[in-house]
Amino acid sequence: MLLFVLVTFVIWVAVLWQWEKTHRDMTVTDIVLYLGVLPVLVFGLLVALRWAWRSAGERASAAAQAAAAAAASPAGAAATPAQAQEAAARHTTVKVLATFVASPTGRAASDILDAAAEGTPRPDLDAELKDEDGMPVMCARIAELQTQDLDDQIEPIVTATRSQQAAWADARMSTHAVRALCAMQQPLQRSIDALRPWEDRFSAADSTSMVRVLVGWPADWTPFEQAVALAWVRLLMTEHAGPCIAASRFAFEAQPGTGEQLWIKADQLLQVLARDKREDVLLVAACHSGISDAAVTELAKQRRLFSAATHPKGLMPGEAAAALLLAPVQWPKSPDDDTPPVHLHRPAVAKRDKSIEAGGRITADCLRETLTQALAASQLDASHVGSLVCDADQHSARSTELFGTTLDMLAHLDPTEDMRLIGVGNGHTGVASTLLVVAAAAERARSVDKPTVALTLGDAFMRLALLVRPQAPTVS
Repeated sequence: MLLFVLVTFVIWVAVLWQWEKTHRDMTVTDIVLYLGVLPVLVFGLLVALRWAWRSAGERASAAAQAAAAAAASPAGAAATPAQAQEAAARHTTVKVLATFVASPTGRAASDILDAAAEGTPRPDLDAELKDEDGMPVMCARIAELQTQDLDDQIEPIVTATRSQQAAWADARMSTHAVRALCAMQQPLQRSIDALRPWEDRFSAADSTSMVRVLVGWPADWTPFEQAVALAWVRLLMTEHAGPCIAASRFAFEAQPGTGEQLWIKADQLLQVLARDKREDVLLVAACHSGISDAAVTELAKQRRLFSAATHPKGLMPGEAAAALLLAPVQWPKSPDDDTPPVHLHRPAVAKRDKSIEAGGRITADCLRETLTQALAASQLDASHVGSLVCDADQHSARSTELFGTTLDMLAHLDPTEDMRLIGVGNGHTGVASTLLVVAAAAERARSVDKPTVALTLGDAFMRLALLVRPQAPTVS
């Protein structure tokens, strides 16, 4: 009833304003058609559209449920032991021991969620960075980020790395690479601190548990920058661990590229550890910064930089870092915390046929299929999803792709109450975006005590979806 009154009011105001503007002589027919019939027709159309959206959501939910059922028993009663093991592996989860972030909207996942809900802070005109026309660039900085101490820390590493190859004799670290590493320093150190309740598992002679560190950064960093970064991460973490976790209990690996590629690598490593029955902790970390003259110039060359006048759907440079501590389901509880750990299901990852930043018609087929696969992996019906976190913004085609998917598959979610678009406040955060989304989704699932979908749309092509549960799934 309220919708009908609202529709009638809007149409009457518009019609009467038009008649007044054109000095139209109204007839009885005009009044009946425009003030009577037209509101009824528009109201009926809106009701029909709403019914169509809900029906589409129910159909997608049924399809996802069917896919989940098919995935649960890929070969029916005739499944071989190998097939049964493979099917079980698709539905495994991992514990989230802790998450740590650094972003323009806060240094805790809860801060990022609050900023997304409130719509502030947002990217702003930068006081230092200018575009090719000399105009301030719209970007999102970590305001308190100070790199002086990090410059001193990495100077010996830079000197040592230069000596490894003749071509690196005059190599330097870019401003944006240093800022990215600086953003990641605190999340890495806090991750080590979070492991101290289990330090006996890393020091006991009869234990083989290790801390496996998988770190990601942009693929366009130079080989020199990547070598310095990995050496710095190794030194930072082993020194911060001190005597609690010996250096021999660490294993380090880098995965340059997108956040989706980093998470695929993490998922593969977790599956290997599960197969080998290893009780190791996986620390996945990533960092990105687009806050430098060189980074802005490169985005402008690629015609991807946001400009209100010439490129209103472009990228707003941002910077962020995140670290997630993941452990197998059998990992013991912390003696210092009785809160049930959040669980992550395995991801579904796909690549769009066409860049989301290209012109023309935008489809949500890839994201829709990715979400369907993630629901199947979790064996969860779409109607049971209670929340969604993603890195979409609101000014580009990514929001069109997102809402095209949610209207079809998660129509029961309220965009204001149940969805958090963290890309709005943090700008473009590259490889770090995926970890920010998963960290925020883990916090969201814990706080609302409902299964939560994590979606990534920050990359031009890659899409990732996974389900986060506030507790371990019930074994049927």
